[in-house]
Amino acid sequence: MGKKPADKKPASSPKGVATKKETEVAENLDTGSRKVIGKIIEDFNEFKAKWEKSAKDPAQSVLFFLVAVYNHEKDQAKGEAMATVVLAKSFLVPDPKSRSGFKLYQGDRTMLDNMASMSEVVRSYLGGTPANRYKIDPQKLVMMVVSAGFSGNDGTITIESSGKDYATPINVVKNESGQWKVASFAPAATSVKK
Repeated sequence: MGKKPADKKPASSPKGVATKKETEVAENLDTGSRKVIGKIIEDFNEFKAKWEKSAKDPAQSVLFFLVAVYNHEKDQAKGEAMATVVLAKSFLVPDPKSRSGFKLYQGDRTMLDNMASMSEVVRSYLGGTPANRYKIDPQKLVMMVVSAGFSGNDGTITIESSGKDYATPINVVKNESGQWKVASFAPAATSVKK
């Protein structure tokens, strides 16, 4: 798997006193929920262009990642290329055959494959529910952000899944261009209620 330094969490001091980074994240925590609206984009070039316009908003980058996983279910090469647009560099390996010029490390690719193979998982973040068998409206995706916390160029966007009893944290990192990239997605890849 790719090396993911953004996944490291600051250690608490032995006496239970919060570290400087934990204090910064807590001070920069937004606990107000908000809806992030989008749509399924199937064309790679359109996906990339629209993400680039939206990449200053970390929640939009998480939404675009979920759209990439949705597309990966139907077309693995296209979905993986889309995912490489919104994932942090630590996931990526150069690949001149890919539309994006990158591919995922094998372990990360396997996790993406597994997440796409459980179609109800990604749909549970985009408006699908157990009651409607996780059907979504591809033209009106609704992703609920329940909280967001930041410390410098690192952040966590916590999103709601209709099929889980708990919210899902997705780590993000801001690159040198000011674009937010997904820095971890393993928590999103867990199963949902049937």
